[in-house]
Amino acid sequence: MLPFQKRLTPITKRMAEDMLLRNMSVRTIDSYTYHVDRFAKHFGKQPEDLEQEQIREFQLWMIQVNKSSWSQFNQAVCGLRFLYSITLSRPWVVQSVPYGKRPKSLPTVLGQEEVNRLIACVDHLKHRAVLLTLFPGKTPNVPLHGATIQICCKMATAKAHINKHVTPHTLRHSLATGLLESGVDLMAISKLLGHSSFTTTMIYLHCRRQHLDSIPSPLDWLPVRQCPMWIDPSLEKPKPKIDPSSPKSDDLA
Repeated sequence: MLPFQKRLTPITKRMAEDMLLRNMSVRTIDSYTYHVDRFAKHFGKQPEDLEQEQIREFQLWMIQVNKSSWSQFNQAVCGLRFLYSITLSRPWVVQSVPYGKRPKSLPTVLGQEEVNRLIACVDHLKHRAVLLTLFPGKTPNVPLHGATIQICCKMATAKAHINKHVTPHTLRHSLATGLLESGVDLMAISKLLGHSSFTTTMIYLHCRRQHLDSIPSPLDWLPVRQCPMWIDPSLEKPKPKIDPSSPKSDDLA
């Protein structure tokens, strides 16, 4: 049984079916139905009986009382928008339910020495291979569950005494940043990571700045020998004075 099937009510069942018809992922269906179910339980009513004012009140509750992250907040907004605009056919909700502005943050990046320590702390060979590549689970054509990888990475991070928020995706960020610092072309990194937009890859330009100190200054490339040099006048030897009455060399000839 899939996670969202354990909490299906008639309306969330209809909503899940609408999402399946649109080929949406199981993870998205689970997330949207979870927030809609929590929205209904918050007021003790069915979602079809709740209006715009209750949606606004629920949003304020998520921010002020529940202290939800902006990622969770926007997931709830997406779920409620789908429920009312698609399943319940109430288009007004699209304009009245605002998204939250997520704060911009740079991804966590590990240095080469930290990556080596983390991988060395993974004793299970399969788990080590998971952190280094892709890897199937019990069923050959089904990937290993994300929770298993998360737990494995969290345990290795603690064992390696790395005081950073590290996830399996951090290793991807670290690889990209390491390639960039090694001189690999940014376009090549974009292709390796499978980014659909080149601008997505450009975030790695801001992740680590230590290597910038070792870059030579453009002034070091100037043709110094061809540049005019300043000479201290006090050190310049005085030119000999010429007596105007003395014969010139042409006259002597």
